[in-house]
Amino acid sequence: MKLLTTLVCVGALVAFATKTMAEDINTMENNGTASSVTIDSSPIVTFIGSAVGANANAGHTYTSWAVFVQDSSGGADLFASSANMAAAGYTPTVGDALTISAKYAPFDGLAELEAPITSITVNSQGNALPTPQIITASQAAAATNTLLGVSLPYNIASTLVEIQNATISGSTGGFMTTFPSYTTGGNNTIAESYTLTDGGGSVEMFDWITSYSACGNLGGTAVPTGPVNVTGFVDSFGEFVPFSIVSVPEPTSLTLIGFGVLGLLAVARRRRK
Repeated sequence: MKLLTTLVCVGALVAFATKTMAEDINTMENNGTASSVTIDSSPIVTFIGSAVGANANAGHTYTSWAVFVQDSSGGADLFASSANMAAAGYTPTVGDALTISAKYAPFDGLAELEAPITSITVNSQGNALPTPQIITASQAAAATNTLLGVSLPYNIASTLVEIQNATISGSTGGFMTTFPSYTTGGNNTIAESYTLTDGGGSVEMFDWITSYSACGNLGGTAVPTGPVNVTGFVDSFGEFVPFSIVSVPEPTSLTLIGFGVLGLLAVARRRRK
């Protein structure tokens, strides 16, 4: 009986060691790699970095999902094939709050959840999204080799961040003025590599077409020549991967807009008289 009890206890300890229950994303990261984790802190889907299906700009059909989720402790990338996501019975939707049971396998500095995804439960929908944290190009560039022990917190690498009032330069040939598609620049690190420069420094901006359809969306579009706000994530090589690029109005344009508003106010006052 004692031997049987001992074997049961050992078996329970082994099972616990191979399956770590994580309440939130930060706990998961601190526990290290585990065969299976459960995130039950209701992380919210903040962005779909890659959607399964044909992408016209990229000229490519993506076969895997890359879904960014975030709770109050940090963020993670839910990476799964079309078949695995379908088996979990979930269609990724921004604003969903989830409970996720999956394998935890950090990749390229990202806190990544991947196959086998054993279950995904939608706890609520239409939730407000967290505002991307604003960082500088220098902070992004500081995240080299490993995000542990450097100035940039580890969980920033798996959350959406934004670099503001920056300019884009670099790449080569026609890609200096037009972002490559999957067919013209996929697996060509020179074509996909740009430099993002703000007032305090620079960081490599890697247009990661092969893994993210959000990058593929840029394919064939013009590289902005003026200041931009760029939203994306940072990986462990000190690269900034862009998901959204929005042009910032030039100061002259803002001045003209201001004069226009003042003119309309003057007209309105005259009409009241």
